Amino acid sequence: MKVMTLNIWNYTRPWAVRRQQIASLIEMYRPDAVALQETRHDFRFERGKGQGEQIAELTGYYPTSAVGQVYFPLLRVDEGLTILTRQPPVRVAVRQLSRLRRERRDENQRICLGVEMLHGDHRVFVFDTHFSLSALARVSNAIEVARFVREQSLDEPAVLMGDLNAEPDSLPIRFLLGQETVDGESGDFVDCWVRANSDQQGFTDESFNPRQRIDYILARNLPDGVLRASTAGGEAVDGIYLSDHLAIVAEIDL
Repeated sequence: MKVMTLNIWNYTRPWAVRRQQIASLIEMYRPDAVALQETRHDFRFERGKGQGEQIAELTGYYPTSAVGQVYFPLLRVDEGLTILTRQPPVRVAVRQLSRLRRERRDENQRICLGVEMLHGDHRVFVFDTHFSLSALARVSNAIEVARFVREQSLDEPAVLMGDLNAEPDSLPIRFLLGQETVDGESGDFVDCWVRANSDQQGFTDESFNPRQRIDYILARNLPDGVLRASTAGGEAVDGIYLSDHLAIVAEIDL
């Protein structure tokens, strides 16, 4: 099974050009599931049609979107997540993550979006999230997302993808990988990048000058592991990058 994650940089200009670049990247790799972050509905563009839905139309995928932060409810400007799949998912679940009201950098509402899908004879769960800009809130995000993934997927294979705004040695990532406990809890995910490329840094941000790894594909309950992982989308076309993040593509063996 092949999966991809990409923070699409919302409506940063020129969107029409970047939209086609993103669609072309997806068509080149043809992943079974794509996790997109910073997908917006904005009345000023495409009559408010979601960015995830726009990309789905160009690629032939089925979009499942969920709204996190609402900026202007009456005029419909919001931002959230989209998961693209080849077929409609069997089931969809969304969890609103807690906001830390006293944390100035935790100003946007964060969510985790999950879909249950079939891949051949296998049932697999795919989750998409985008963690807070607040270091303290990211720990809370990690705890709640780990719980949500366990509740939804139980002992089935599950993939968690997204922009976690955290580097590999930070507490939220160590928690998710089971390397550190918080209040007696820890995650049980595998870092697909590290499993496939233990000797490579895998920087994803920024696309035009990669210097940190904050985007991840994590997995749990994979009986046969990770086959390969790579970054993608770092080539500018006529000086335009498809996003300020690189995509990650991973192949996992179910």
